[in-house]
Order: sequence, then structure tokens, then C-alpha cells
Amino acid sequence: MVKKENLSKSGSFTILDFDVEKQFLATDNKKLQRLAENTGGRLFYPNQNMDLIKSLSSDERFLPTQKNKQNVVSLIDFRLLLGLMVFALALEWFLRKYNGLT
Repeated sequence: MVKKENLSKSGSFTILDFDVEKQFLATDNKKLQRLAENTGGRLFYPNQNMDLIKSLSSDERFLPTQKNKQNVVSLIDFRLLLGLMVFALALEWFLRKYNGLT
């Protein structure tokens, strides 16, 4: 409503869902063929599934690779073993000193 005048306007709007993928229902074969030629690929159609499988199976770029990571852990913790040996030698030395043995 406009002040000091007898004018008014009203309206409404609705927000609709918009899905970009549903906008284009047909593929552009010329663009896909050009993209395949520019990138060194090939264009396959849905009825050429077996050709696609054969092409992917024989391509050297898609060979299976195996990665191996070895984590070598010692069975005996050498710091523990060294500490045990030092303790045993010190105990033996104190026992010999205490008993008067040389």
C-alpha cells in the first residue's frame, strides 16, 4: 500500500525444483566423438558393451597392480634385552661384592 494514495499491488511467486540433469535428455554424439578424438579415447554406445570390455581388458594403462607394504618388527625388543643384561650383570657384581667373591 502506498502512503497517501489509494494504490496497492499484490502478487505471489512459487519456487520450483530445478534439476540440470533432467534438462538435457539427449546426448550430443558429435561432441562426445570430438572429445574422444581429442583425448585419445573411443566412443562406445550402449549396444557395444562387449567391445568396451575387450578394449578395457586389452589396454596396457589398466593393468592390475599390486602394492605391498612390509612392516618388519623384531621379535625381541633389543632395548629390553639390553636392560635385562645390564640388570643381571649389575646384580651379579653386587652379589659377588656382598659375598666377598672376586
